[in-house]
Amino acid sequence: LRSSVWLRSLVGLFSDLIEESHQPSPPPPPSPPPPPPPPPPPSLPPPPSATVEYGDKVVAFLRQPNIFEILSSRSSQSISSGLRLAINDIRGYGKPALDTINGNADDISLELALLLSLFGAEILNYPPPPPLPSQPNTQEDLNAQDVIHVFSRPDIFDIAERNRITLTDRQRNSIRVIGSMRPEDLAINLRSSVWLRSLVGLFSDLIEESHQPSPPPPPSPPPPPPPPPPPPLPSQRVSVTGAQATAGTDAIATPPSYSDRVIGFLRQPRIFRLLRETSGQPISAGLKNAIKTIRRGGESALQTIQNAGNDVSLELTIILSLFNDDIMRFTPSRVSGSHNDTDEPGTGIQGTGIQGTGIQGTGIQGTGIQGTGIQGTG
Repeated sequence: LRSSVWLRSLVGLFSDLIEESHQPSPPPPPSPPPPPPPPPPPSLPPPPSATVEYGDKVVAFLRQPNIFEILSSRSSQSISSGLRLAINDIRGYGKPALDTINGNADDISLELALLLSLFGAEILNYPPPPPLPSQPNTQEDLNAQDVIHVFSRPDIFDIAERNRITLTDRQRNSIRVIGSMRPEDLAINLRSSVWLRSLVGLFSDLIEESHQPSPPPPPSPPPPPPPPPPPPLPSQRVSVTGAQATAGTDAIATPPSYSDRVIGFLRQPRIFRLLRETSGQPISAGLKNAIKTIRRGGESALQTIQNAGNDVSLELTIILSLFNDDIMRFTPSRVSGSHNDTDEPGTGIQGTGIQGTGIQGTGIQGTGIQGTGIQGTG
């Protein structure tokens, strides 16, 4: 109710009835004493342990051939096109797609939850289908493992652009989901989804190339004989200064995490103009405040906003997906300092750097320290 305006408007239609429900109803007449309980049945052997998750039951229930007729028979409203696409994604991709849709916390996930609540008993009692027998693949026996290997490449969208393959937003999201699937799940989905096979067929040449074994490497030359050991030196104590120890520590630098790349990407001086020009839409005030909070608070602020599950976290996820390739290639700066939260210069650290025959610049200028810098001829 706090995160959905549509749901609050629906509840407002019944506000009078909801307020009346606060009035206590008259006490019911005393019921007759219950009959004595029947004797317990003879003990049966426990059933075999086979735990099936609720998400697997939902996927199996939605994969029925006449599922849309079943859903329409109990719902008083027609199924929207967005919900129909979401159900088709779940039928094709299985539980990963169901988890993604449930985690979006938008109107589609709310419609899906309300519709599935009408079939709670049927879903709990619905057995998942047995695994499909192996069948020949209609895509020239393409291996599911090779499809996952190709779709998980970071340059897959660059490859599509070079080959003039135009992808819709749904196809791009599907490629990201396929890149994280298990091979056995993808093999089942390829046999049951015509749309998925057509998407894989766009990259058939690249997938077929992954079948070809790479040529064996040329034989390496025999290693040269090791040099004779140096003569032993007298033992002596070597002192390591703090600067040397720090330099040694910095030499062994761990690669930045995805969160560090996102934070570094959002800390660029002209980030709001970059986001606005690429998305083609103005940045909302809530999203702008969230980005400013991430620029100041770092990883803890990013985790808090992503886990909020509200409209701002959804806007942030959508706009970051437009820059996924740029973020993966972005290397955060290791120099910490103040960050400019606007698109205008003058509120952070600004200068012309090292220029001319000496060190020349405007210095450190902003809301705190202002000066003329260091200027000279050599």
